[in-house]
Amino acid sequence: MRWLVTWALVVVAALAGCTSDDAPKATPTPSASVAGCSTDYPARELPSWAATGFQKGATIPFVMGDEEQIAAIVWEEHAPLTVPSLEGRNNKILWAARGPQQLGEDLHIRATLEGTDETVDRTIEGGPGPSTVDLPKAGCWSMDLSWGEHHDHLRLAYAAA
Repeated sequence: MRWLVTWALVVVAALAGCTSDDAPKATPTPSASVAGCSTDYPARELPSWAATGFQKGATIPFVMGDEEQIAAIVWEEHAPLTVPSLEGRNNKILWAARGPQQLGEDLHIRATLEGTDETVDRTIEGGPGPSTVDLPKAGCWSMDLSWGEHHDHLRLAYAAA
């Protein structure tokens, strides 16, 4: 029950932070699709297991893991992730994981820039949930994700700011 309340508070805070018109809007450089990896994320309905805290039937941009064990909710349809992050905005990702999760199971991300040998590791303390994930270069990043006994893989594109 405690995690449900935490999720609800996180979602409300994140949505509130996404609606501010005070900061000037910068437009990232559009990038072409790279072998199916694009900076365009269509808004669609989340699967029920990832929709905790969202209004029923709400649509939001996200990327589903290959094994459908995790969803990366990215908040904006076009170029929500940029290198570097845009002024007044950060690279917010809400990681929604399927199935039970134990407290203290950090989310480990091994990201590889496709077409290169460049690999970086990121850790989201406390496991799937709200995060900011900054990566060093624009392009398509292949992400191997693990938390506790769970594993999945997905690809996220970061546009040049």
